[in-house]
Amino acid sequence: MRFSALKMMDRNVENFKCTAAELRVMAGAYYQTLGFGGGLDFEQFIQSRDLPVDKQDELEVRLKQSLGPQRYDDWQRGTDHDYQALTEFVSGAKLPANIAPTLFDVRRLAQREHERVVADVLAGEAARRDRLREIRQTTLEAIRTQLGEAVYLEYSQRGLASWIEELGRP
Repeated sequence: MRFSALKMMDRNVENFKCTAAELRVMAGAYYQTLGFGGGLDFEQFIQSRDLPVDKQDELEVRLKQSLGPQRYDDWQRGTDHDYQALTEFVSGAKLPANIAPTLFDVRRLAQREHERVVADVLAGEAARRDRLREIRQTTLEAIRTQLGEAVYLEYSQRGLASWIEELGRP
């Protein structure tokens, strides 16, 4: 469990202010995800920087269950480099602090919808392309509305809006 706690601390958690109890819960989720029974190479665990890809989703589900929805959202924001850049931008632009979480949530929802549309094997290519274009446009309008045109232009010029363009691509 101690090694699991250390691995969780390796995940850029300085912006996620967790309590000791939350760190124990997160370490427990990490420990349960890896399942230290028999087949785990402990040396690889110590040396490996990242959790194996097939275990990432499982860990996220466990963290959400363990931390609860609100703290899990705080966890996601606190460990996301894009969110950190967004909060710095919002602060520098002298916008209200609640804009950063709102924009982050818009981004997260848009990306989930993008993934859902791309994964829909029943949709035709033209329908998928149209839906992705719609997601991109709706998201762009939402971000511009939140920031205002002048601040959006600065946001875009700093390269922070590049993810919006990606929404329109399969």
